[in-house]
Amino acid sequence: MIFSRSTDLYTNGLAWRAAFQGRSTHVQHILPQTFPSIRHGGDCRGHGPRGLPVHAAQAPAGTAASQNDLVKGYCPFCQVRCTYHARVRNGKILELIGDRGNRWTGGAMCPKGLSIVELLNRPYRPVQPMPKQGSEWKNISYAEAVDIVLDKLPQSRAKHGDKIAERLALTSPLWDCRESERAALMTMRTAGGVNVRPAGEVCISTASNVLGMLLGANTSTTTVNEIVNAKTRVLWGANNSETYPPYTRWLDKARDAGVRIVSVDCRKTPTSAWAADQLMPLPGTDGALALGAIRFVLENGAFDRARVDESITGFELMEKGAQPWSVDKVAQATGLSADAVTAFYRTLADSPRPLTWM
Repeated sequence: MIFSRSTDLYTNGLAWRAAFQGRSTHVQHILPQTFPSIRHGGDCRGHGPRGLPVHAAQAPAGTAASQNDLVKGYCPFCQVRCTYHARVRNGKILELIGDRGNRWTGGAMCPKGLSIVELLNRPYRPVQPMPKQGSEWKNISYAEAVDIVLDKLPQSRAKHGDKIAERLALTSPLWDCRESERAALMTMRTAGGVNVRPAGEVCISTASNVLGMLLGANTSTTTVNEIVNAKTRVLWGANNSETYPPYTRWLDKARDAGVRIVSVDCRKTPTSAWAADQLMPLPGTDGALALGAIRFVLENGAFDRARVDESITGFELMEKGAQPWSVDKVAQATGLSADAVTAFYRTLADSPRPLTWM
């Protein structure tokens, strides 16, 4: 089932997902038909500050529209909430202009955010709830969609009991309105479901899931502005200049602050150009490089033993797994010289405040 974005549906906290004929029913948030439905909702709210000096979305010099044609808004695709000015005519968005006054983004937006105009105007964009009946998708009203959800929830609970959580999933509103977010979560919890994913799944789900598995929380352990306080920044396979431009201006700030930037990537990218050094391991071998780094750091005591004892489980297994990866073995696997590998490991071990982007 696909639901288009509806303020009333969100605000009233009606059920978004249900078990549909014994299967999990997919609900997807679609952008609104016209811009007034996504009015400016404030700044980035402190969630994951971003920014960079990319000007592809900026209005050309001398072409500024009248003030009445510019409406302030934000991108809904992830928690950063990059702000922009939309050039609007007769209720239709013509283009987006990054908000240079945004401290975190500096007016930059990622390729996904810049696709908003294209998504809004494409003729095949669903704008109504659409349940799948057999092999066909059918347009229905929101009232009908709500009735289906409310009907299927008790049926699913009666059929699956406490295992209903395995049958429910929610693509939740992403902080458009705090009340909407809480209403959706309350509805999900009341129904017995725990599988909630925000609309930011379009770009950050893989990183979020890995952070959850490694650190126990699916959020970064630092904020972007902390990069200027680091001593070393490792860009491990990160190509932010192309995939997430708002980050790049913080690399500029970090370099100006004297932070040493090191890139680990098998190819040259616009992002690796910011680095003082780049290691280019053979494709698919950076895992060996990481295991060797773990062994080197542990052997040299360059870690916080108290923090390990307090918050890390399975540490001994990790230590055992890294033990075979000597510098020579890493060099052989990655195609890097032993001297380059050692220098990189020494940089990590000796830096008092290293940060890594992956």
